[in-house]
Amino acid sequence: MLVTVTIAVVMITSMFALGVREPKVAKAEVDETEVEALVKKAALIFANSIPHDKFLSSSASVIELNIIDNGIEAIVNTEQTFVLGYKNPYDEPYLKGKTRWLAKNESKLTAEEINVAETEIKIHEDWVKWEMEVPSTIYAPYKITALNLEEARNGNFTVYLWTDIDRVKNGTVQN
Repeated sequence: MLVTVTIAVVMITSMFALGVREPKVAKAEVDETEVEALVKKAALIFANSIPHDKFLSSSASVIELNIIDNGIEAIVNTEQTFVLGYKNPYDEPYLKGKTRWLAKNESKLTAEEINVAETEIKIHEDWVKWEMEVPSTIYAPYKITALNLEEARNGNFTVYLWTDIDRVKNGTVQN
């Protein structure tokens, strides 16, 4: 009985000692400057991926950067100045759709309904022309995450729109 109790005490003590001790393995240092550059690049790739915008300038600033177990999480603010990059206003999808709809349905409409549709198209055309000529600046905050440094170096990130109103997954950046 004494032997059994002694063995049990030794086993419990050993389990406790092994569970509490941390291994003395040196952790690889992560270069925060490199991670910050990777995160900024991912944010700008995502933010500048709108095909119809012609970007005049864009920048990103890292507000918060957390590297935990080589996983990366950052809050990044982007600023972009752009004009709409259509060759003509009727390449804009909404205006193109309205114009097609009117051409298709004109025979079914009254003169007053045609006038309303043409007025709406003209108003939207003027707005698109203005957006094609006058630069606009937008600001967008994103939360950028990567599973580890290797994924970040490969250009693989998850992107969240990060406002006080809408903190939801917004897309991904792959290579």
